[in-house]
Amino acid sequence: NQLIPSEYGNPNLKAETGSEIELGFDAAMLNNRLGLEFTYYNKKTIDALVGVPDPRSTGFDGEHLENIGEVANSGFEVLLNASPMSGRNFTWDATATFSTNHNELVSFGGARDEFTFGAFATVQKFLEGYPLGGFWYNDVQRDGCGSTAPDVATGCQTGNLIRDPNGIAVVDINNYTYSGPSTPTREASFSNTLTFFGNLRLFAHVDYKGGFKVWCALCSIRNRIDLNTYEVNDPAAWAGWTTGQPIPEQVAIWRSLQTKTHIMDGDFLKLREVSVQYTLPTSWTRAFRANRVSVTLTARNLRRWSKYKGAGDPEVNFSATSDFTRLDYASVPPMQQLFASIRMTF
Repeated sequence: NQLIPSEYGNPNLKAETGSEIELGFDAAMLNNRLGLEFTYYNKKTIDALVGVPDPRSTGFDGEHLENIGEVANSGFEVLLNASPMSGRNFTWDATATFSTNHNELVSFGGARDEFTFGAFATVQKFLEGYPLGGFWYNDVQRDGCGSTAPDVATGCQTGNLIRDPNGIAVVDINNYTYSGPSTPTREASFSNTLTFFGNLRLFAHVDYKGGFKVWCALCSIRNRIDLNTYEVNDPAAWAGWTTGQPIPEQVAIWRSLQTKTHIMDGDFLKLREVSVQYTLPTSWTRAFRANRVSVTLTARNLRRWSKYKGAGDPEVNFSATSDFTRLDYASVPPMQQLFASIRMTF
């Protein structure tokens, strides 16, 4: 239902075929004040539909769908419901969830060896035995390992930094090292509802996503081109430097084409929502000829705690046109929002 001039279609597509084993149980105890749900899943998909980059030789710069082979997903999900306190004047209800997902490209079906792609730099791959769209980095070269050239086979990172004529670190753009998956491998959430006297309700919800990486493309641009980051202007790095000397090693690395330092942990914990709801007494609602009237004040996206050291929000993806191209490039984070509402039931 759409035409994208930068991309072309694939008339040889066929449907995905999947098989899944799912095991689990539900349990309730203490008069349903404590409930537990557990599920384990193991799913394999053959002829998986994945968007792959268009070869530049075709004149297109987008991506197209292909049936690439076999993909596996496995993990477990846990849901815990509890009512620690339940009385006439006070009730406490809590819900906690935790889930994992291990994703792997099992096979290309012999059609190809790998795909490399990425925005602003080639940082992602489809490669057998690794997660779909996993992150791979390039690093700087050094003259260690007892030779005058870097030992690419062993990934030697000792010795002097190899520089170009401008003093910037030289990067082996053909040597990639796996960094991590591009999508969360574990997720968790925790919510609490406190009810006082049957008509005042307080609610709070936090969630967590972790075990994945984020490509901070904006960090790379700022370090290499804009030169406006702390890393390339660190007074400690420039201490003792004089004109005519090579720029400090730290600066030479950050200003290079390496992507190692710009693929970062994306783990985060967010306070998603806090709300307070008050239900008016029946004697008050009669004035409105209503059966029930409630007033609610809600705040969302109040706070984030994160390992991510990039410029934006690790949850927001700059690329909206690809299933797997993931990066941070000045993406607008979720807005902090405040809502007030009145609900009347007649």
